[in-house]
Amino acid sequence: MGPFRFVPFLECRHRVFSMRHPVTGQLCVNGKTYHFDHDLGYIEGDQGRSFPRRYLWIQCLFPEGSLILSAADIPLGPISFPGVIAVLSIFSKVIILATYCGARILSVKSGKISVKQNDLLLTAELLSDQGRPLHAPQGGEMCRTIRENVSCRARYHLFQDGQLLWAGESCQASFEYEYPC
Repeated sequence: MGPFRFVPFLECRHRVFSMRHPVTGQLCVNGKTYHFDHDLGYIEGDQGRSFPRRYLWIQCLFPEGSLILSAADIPLGPISFPGVIAVLSIFSKVIILATYCGARILSVKSGKISVKQNDLLLTAELLSDQGRPLHAPQGGEMCRTIRENVSCRARYHLFQDGQLLWAGESCQASFEYEYPC
């Protein structure tokens, strides 16, 4: 969230604890045991009274790194503005595109987002939508239903001055798309 984490009374605060860490151990759910041996994990958290009215959230691990991208309408008193933050960690290099760094959302429609910051352009596209209903906060109550895709197909591209720097596709992406028409 960058400097926006210091703004009081935001409806939601999102925090990423780890974009990529090793996981070893086991987990038992409903009598079934799942074993993890040198796997990869991601940890995040949200706090607040409501999820944004319109937002998009993406997370994915790749062999060469990881990506998170979040875009939302940010209400600030009587006004609101589109905010975005993306962190792409590839080949031991971290690239940040964020509102507080001058990034802007070019478009969000039909499960696809384009974000531009200076000479960088990042696109992400949901390729399969098997979203499952999930309760989410609205005014402090868990009364809103959103759709969360915890393991879906998505495609990503990063361009610099029109030249493709990186492309990735995964069938294990996480994608929430709450941008009503």
